[in-house]
Amino acid sequence: MNIKIFRFSIPFRSNLIINNIDLENRQGIIVSVSCMGQTGFGEASPLESFSKETLSDVLWALEGLIVAVDNCSIGEARELAKLHLSSAPSAAFAFDTALYDLEAKINNKALRYFINAEALEYISVNALIDEDLSLSNKTFKVKLSEKNIFSLVEKIEVMCGKIKNDSKLRIDFNGGLDLSRSIRLVKEIKHLKDKIEYLEQPLFNDQFCIEDTSELRLHSDIPIALDETASSFESIQKIVNYNAADAVIIKPMQCGFFSEIFSIKRLLDDSGIKIIFSSMYDGPVAFQASLNLASALQIDSCCGYDTIKLFKDKNLFAVKINNGLIEMNSDIGLGIDLNYIKEYVFHD
Repeated sequence: MNIKIFRFSIPFRSNLIINNIDLENRQGIIVSVSCMGQTGFGEASPLESFSKETLSDVLWALEGLIVAVDNCSIGEARELAKLHLSSAPSAAFAFDTALYDLEAKINNKALRYFINAEALEYISVNALIDEDLSLSNKTFKVKLSEKNIFSLVEKIEVMCGKIKNDSKLRIDFNGGLDLSRSIRLVKEIKHLKDKIEYLEQPLFNDQFCIEDTSELRLHSDIPIALDETASSFESIQKIVNYNAADAVIIKPMQCGFFSEIFSIKRLLDDSGIKIIFSSMYDGPVAFQASLNLASALQIDSCCGYDTIKLFKDKNLFAVKINNGLIEMNSDIGLGIDLNYIKEYVFHD
């Protein structure tokens, strides 16, 4: 088994401000794993303020693993990865993606079909409210940072009036409200409940968030979704235990190994909680991995894969969104040709 690590840096169309951090490029690491005449690829691109590990942490963890898995089988490498990468979820996701991509190629199957023979052919995608509202998307999303309740209510009423009668609105507060404001807001917009799919992460992601969101749900006729709070199996188990969400947004790279993501899906299905996959401004390899997982796990809710338009060259992602749908390709493995992104990949 031969493992290599490469750095990449892919420019955004314009600088992106994420939690007061100014990003010009999306940076990360691509892992390649070669065995039996095939090569699998994975991506680790932790994001400051979202991920618990840094890019340096990822490099350190992967370099330790490379020494450990020398001359190992795929199965042995996966077991050793659990020891070396458990504290760096994006590294775990990258290495597991590379192994699954490799196994799928060895078996001459698309990655999604290697996982599940009944994988979905299409993935639904939400659109942003600032896009053309004549789009065929059934779900639109908006991020609101306003804290004044009267202003919020006014803006939400205007946006609900803009979308079609058969469309729904997702409203993301990025943790900008406290519990008392959130309770007041849900009462003020109760009349719009038929137009709103859910309110996303209304409360700040701190140690009280899950308990307070559970309290908020008792006052709300509008579903509540959690995003930043749902970053691991343990956090999602607590969300379930407290009955704190109607929907959970999963960013696969934050969750780590595929087995962890499979367990999360089973837990949420058993609990009757809607699951939505979303991108963490992923690069092309992680984006395709997330897309293949959404297909394999039959995620039929609209997913947050509209981030590709934020990149200078969205063709790097090898997907097209038409009428709110991504059609999965039938190429073996991840279905991405790294030759398309080679100009953005470099050695340290």
